[in-house]
Amino acid sequence: MTREYLGSVKLGSVASMTKKGRWVFLERHHEIAVSSVDAEGVIYCSPVWYTIIDQRIFLPIDQASKHFQNVEGGSKLTGAVFAGGEELCTARGVQIQGQGRLVTDPALRERCMEQLVEKVFGFGHPHRQTYIEYRESFDKMTLELVADKMITWDLRKTYNLPMYTSRRL
Repeated sequence: MTREYLGSVKLGSVASMTKKGRWVFLERHHEIAVSSVDAEGVIYCSPVWYTIIDQRIFLPIDQASKHFQNVEGGSKLTGAVFAGGEELCTARGVQIQGQGRLVTDPALRERCMEQLVEKVFGFGHPHRQTYIEYRESFDKMTLELVADKMITWDLRKTYNLPMYTSRRL
């Protein structure tokens, strides 16, 4: 397949998720790659767990975190949640571009932690209590990733395009 064959069709017009689909996708996962920029312009990226409450994205983060420092310095945040198999035709994900906002409501912070612990560790996980104690002892900071823009892709929708099934990630 060539550019001439595809014409002006953009991948986003045939392989993006619906609004409902993006939130369902985000709710099914719990790991996000978050990027922020420091005062010198250096990009910092790290994997962080997250939770969704009422279509709002919350990141448990401590005050020593580079992301926290960057947000305090005015940096925007970008997060990417990605899933897929080896074949490019099964790749799907959501990129969230936005602002990091510190959660100041203690009840909301507690709800975020409880929901995250339940999602990540479930019942009876050997590290569940250790994580709870860590968060209680050291830091209970939580950032909300307030989305300015979301970019989605679901290449499973393009399964009939042979060029995507032949490529591997």
